[in-house]
Amino acid sequence: MLLNTGRAIGRICFDNSYQQDLLVQSGVIPRLVSIMKTYPGNDPLVNVCLLALCNLADMDSAREALADVDVADVLTFQLKRAPDAERRHVILEILGALGESDTLKLQFAESGVPEALSEMIRGLQGGCDPHDLCSIKIASNLIVSLLLGGLVYQDVLSWLQSTNTQLQLSGALAIANFARNDSNCVKMLDLGVVPHILTLLEQHVDEGDVSVQHAGLSALRNLAIPATNKVRMLEDGVTERIKGLLRSDMPPVQFKLLGTLRMMVDGHADGVRHLISMATSEHVIMQNEALVALAIASAIDLGKAISETVDFSHAPSSAAPVTNCRYARADLAACKSVRREHARPRPLNASSCQEVQCKRCKHVDVPKSSVFRGEKWISDTTFFPQRGRVYIVHTHDYSSCQSKMTDVRHWLWGEESGLGSVDLWVLQSPSVRVEILTLGAIIRSVCSRGKDGQMGDIVLGYDDLEGYMSDKRYLGAVVGRVANRIAAGRFEVDGKEYKLDINNGPNALHGGLRGFDKAIWLATAVEGGVQLSLTSPDGDQGYPGEVQVSVTYTLKGETLTAAYQASSTKTTPINLTNHSYFNLAGQGAADIYDHQVSISAQSYLPVDDTSIPTGEVRSVEGTPFDLREPVLIGPRLKEVPGPGFDHNFCLSSPGEPYAERHAARVCHPPTGRVLEVSTSQPGVQLYTANFLDGSMTGKGGARYGKHSSFCLETQNWPDAVNQERDSNCTEAKAAKPWREEHKFVSQFSARILLLSSQPTKV
Repeated sequence: MLLNTGRAIGRICFDNSYQQDLLVQSGVIPRLVSIMKTYPGNDPLVNVCLLALCNLADMDSAREALADVDVADVLTFQLKRAPDAERRHVILEILGALGESDTLKLQFAESGVPEALSEMIRGLQGGCDPHDLCSIKIASNLIVSLLLGGLVYQDVLSWLQSTNTQLQLSGALAIANFARNDSNCVKMLDLGVVPHILTLLEQHVDEGDVSVQHAGLSALRNLAIPATNKVRMLEDGVTERIKGLLRSDMPPVQFKLLGTLRMMVDGHADGVRHLISMATSEHVIMQNEALVALAIASAIDLGKAISETVDFSHAPSSAAPVTNCRYARADLAACKSVRREHARPRPLNASSCQEVQCKRCKHVDVPKSSVFRGEKWISDTTFFPQRGRVYIVHTHDYSSCQSKMTDVRHWLWGEESGLGSVDLWVLQSPSVRVEILTLGAIIRSVCSRGKDGQMGDIVLGYDDLEGYMSDKRYLGAVVGRVANRIAAGRFEVDGKEYKLDINNGPNALHGGLRGFDKAIWLATAVEGGVQLSLTSPDGDQGYPGEVQVSVTYTLKGETLTAAYQASSTKTTPINLTNHSYFNLAGQGAADIYDHQVSISAQSYLPVDDTSIPTGEVRSVEGTPFDLREPVLIGPRLKEVPGPGFDHNFCLSSPGEPYAERHAARVCHPPTGRVLEVSTSQPGVQLYTANFLDGSMTGKGGARYGKHSSFCLETQNWPDAVNQERDSNCTEAKAAKPWREEHKFVSQFSARILLLSSQPTKV
């Protein structure tokens, strides 16, 4: 009876905020904990209780209830005796969610949770199993998070103020390691750690310990990674105190000081003012660092914000005249009458200036000493005695080609311990701006114009890396290996059954617990865009074969294209899609009820209570799923069984050849924005954000609630690998390497937004 009741509770509270609230109010929390205390060795019963807690742990009311029932002791005991990776991972998920509460964090620290996590890590070290590696990462982050909120952190902070050099060194190193993710960095800034580090550095700048200086600067660099911290540290005058430390006569320390300054201003427009201040400093090394940083800034278009004039007042009179280039590239000299929007410095010998082709429009630089006439190039040569270099400045008028070209830039966006750095790539055309992360190949932002001419971001997302790392809704990500659900997390290939990680009730969803959305992809620039590549190892999330995957995003005018390819060393199912959440009114709008939708489908797939297709292909005729003519989403949602649309619409029948066809159209009359989707895939999943509950804080502080957005996921039919009537299951085979390229093409404007996908087998 208890086992079945626990299963029912777990299903009732899965992805349903209303039912979750009712359960917590009815007192389910203490009962679940009591069952685990009473029957700690009954694995089936403990499993269902843990799964139910996992579904509830993100709720503030649930955390408050758990703080009163000694849940820390129960979880610590179960973590130590976890019989398999699945149980271990569920407990880690619960600990991570509950660790957001300061009260529970203190209880965990006192109950020996960090020690239990350390013991678990020691037992898993040295292995290569992906599940174990994932557990190690989560556990190590948890340990740092728990220590950050307890007495250990207070002790570390006191070490910085000690007169003992060894304690100072250990304290600085500990702070640098605490600052391993954005949330820790922000919290430590709130706790006032930066002034202590700066005071420590000032104590050692003249005759102090170089090791302490290195450790302190490493801590500052890590703390400056989150964008919000950069702003606060600049406003608090941290740069001025760091500049005062440059009196150090130790070149390695000077180098690290300047690197810390560059980290603080990187990616922040106001930082340009500080860089220009550095460029006018009396320190030659600082000047050089500033010039390098300004060159980087110009490449990412921060120069648009620059109105100051670079004046090397300390340089000899023979130095270059002042430049007013809006990209503020120092060491440049050019006639003020020349158009400067696209000036590009090239350090060359005075005698080696050659013709160079423009990367944007293929026009050619003419040799030096030319003059500016119309759309021709001008080259000006300036010698800086102090640096012994000659710079050749090429300036070009792009009026003839600007409307055709796409500007592609990228820079460091954040660091994730255990994974590496995450870059942000920006594709910019005259009318559309697209932001893409190397984490999960995520489309972070799409800005397009409405009928009023104003730009608006129409894709949901987060302001920082921490948001995406903790996201469970796949915002903007490429999901795989298999998008959508696989029933019971099981399938059979070539006579062998495979078991996948379960992460959606009884099923596997979007690739598993750690799918493609949480991997960092390798980025390579291509014409008009970026190609992102990923290797998924054999056994990843339970799937067979090592799979090489790539997605290439390109932007041309108002058209965004994503092309996917995949190949495997073994036969394995493949089904890739992008999971962007759209709101054509703007990503912060409350709902999509005033959007109109139409889908060119004669049939759809009914689903059971776990969202797995029943096997029936049902006509849309006479049902709420008949979207062949445009309908308002708001009224139609009231007719759909359940919380909203989360169904596959059949665009073709099994076995039909791949051919691009119109799939869907969504428009928002108040702004005039329209999204049209065409695809060669056999299905498209319309999802109306039924399980967003307002607990997520997105870009600009927006709260994403139920029906605040929609997804159109072009795909093969869900659970195709297990459906006998479905020959749409796409597989990669080792004997004959399979590659698929399908595209979604998005034209962003007030008139039309086209999304298509086209697969081609090679």
